[in-house]
Amino acid sequence: MNTSPFAYAEVINVLIEGLRMALFSKEQITQWADGFILHDAQPDIFFIDLALSRTREEALTILSETARTMAAETSPRPLLCAIYERLVTNDKTALESAASLGAFIWNNELLTVSERNFIQYLHYDADMLDLLPPSAREKLEQDIGAFLALYKEYTIENYAGWDSLDQEIVLKLDTTPLFHNDTSLRNPQVMPAPKPILPVRKPRWQFWK
Repeated sequence: MNTSPFAYAEVINVLIEGLRMALFSKEQITQWADGFILHDAQPDIFFIDLALSRTREEALTILSETARTMAAETSPRPLLCAIYERLVTNDKTALESAASLGAFIWNNELLTVSERNFIQYLHYDADMLDLLPPSAREKLEQDIGAFLALYKEYTIENYAGWDSLDQEIVLKLDTTPLFHNDTSLRNPQVMPAPKPILPVRKPRWQFWK
């Protein structure tokens, strides 16, 4: 049985955003497409074109043209996983990783209120680092790493497990001690907590609106 790209609509959107944010390389996109070519007797032309794409821009065009025929959400958690992978492989520093979190602060209904608050706090502290005591830098870096580590299983290869991971993430946020930074600007007296916004869960993907 051959694989339809519609079955991976959410992954395709994640790959598009990941390329735009420089979280995925062209080689990673090619390897993903190659997996379907090697597995399927008659691979869909989408995977063939993607595997043969020569540049990042060409791969992004192929992905985007296919995504326009789908009505899929872009899950932010696999992108947080990609930021974590860049951090642990030293492709990004902790503070650069925090800067990347800025893209997830606003208008993201697929994150819980707790996740959005954590992201806003970390991004804010990293942006205002000059206002923190020198000792706070290391603690902030620990906090950034601890938060992103919660998403390390949201790899593209583990797509089949994303739904179950979504159910676990709330428990992890409630039970994992994250923050070490007592002098953080996250102190409610310094920075009020963001106004809670109730998340609205939508279907992962659908063929028609």
